[in-house]
Amino acid sequence: MNMKIATDKWDGYPHVLGAGAFSKRWLQRFFGKVEDMEQRFRKGMCDNILRNKKLILIFSEPSTRTSTFLTIAAQNLGANVIDIRDPENLSSMIKGEPFTEMIQVLSRGLHYGSVNGAPQGVIAIRHKKEGTARLATQFSCVPIINAGDGKGEHPTQGLLDVCTIQRIFGKISGLSFALAGDLLNGRTVHTLPLLLSKFDDIKMFFVSPPELAMPKDIKEELRARDVQFAESTDLREVAPHVDVIYQTRTQRERGSELDKNDRSLGYFIIDRTVLDLMKQDAIIMHPLPKVPGDTTLEVDQSRAAVYFTDQLDASIITKMTLFEMMFFPEE
Repeated sequence: MNMKIATDKWDGYPHVLGAGAFSKRWLQRFFGKVEDMEQRFRKGMCDNILRNKKLILIFSEPSTRTSTFLTIAAQNLGANVIDIRDPENLSSMIKGEPFTEMIQVLSRGLHYGSVNGAPQGVIAIRHKKEGTARLATQFSCVPIINAGDGKGEHPTQGLLDVCTIQRIFGKISGLSFALAGDLLNGRTVHTLPLLLSKFDDIKMFFVSPPELAMPKDIKEELRARDVQFAESTDLREVAPHVDVIYQTRTQRERGSELDKNDRSLGYFIIDRTVLDLMKQDAIIMHPLPKVPGDTTLEVDQSRAAVYFTDQLDASIITKMTLFEMMFFPEE
């Protein structure tokens, strides 16, 4: 019997909730689709890909880059964007409507007029409570994107991060990484190691004070996958041994306290000392926003820093690619 096999769907399709959905094979295919999207976009061939499609942003936490770049990516493809901030202050919520019922109502509105079940819209959710996006999938009739859930995960950031690494090095397997800063509450550093762990011969160093160390469940998953990792409180110790340093800010809004200039806590700032210790072709990444104490100005202006260049470029084009794959899966 002839059966159509989906070639670009991920586990949990059509929703985008976390790193667990994406296999190594899918990620490698995604990298190729990103390059194809970029070529088509530069030739002006993408303007109407998502004509008459819609994106609703529901953000209960402040966002600059993620919300803006999701908007730019959708509009680059011709989609309409509806931006809902502080949903708790919406009339329906003030009147007592549960968040899940709001999702049920809005998704029904997006789904209206669909042909053969094809999605007419997508909802991207950022919420302070971990697991909210996953819960929303139980009430939505359109795809849900997790745009950051508390200290859980941030899959669209993770995809742009691994795509940035692939584009710069031409590979991910065989590379070594240092993830530094607030590893307990930073959701980007929860997604990235799980995505990296899908590739071969990966080594990771987690650099943080003990009270802000990488969560146990992530370390247990890495052990289950036989991924090598070590923990440290000194970036100077690991900088000579890695290809990528991924710096993160302190999540003060989640109760974290870390003064990177306080040497009694460890060495976490990326400065000239760390820069001089790095491999010649190593890079520095940051999910942004970057706050004082993360890096010094000379590091920001160095060749190694890619957070104001390659990562931002990857942010737009990976979201455009993901949107197209959500609306038009190949079969």
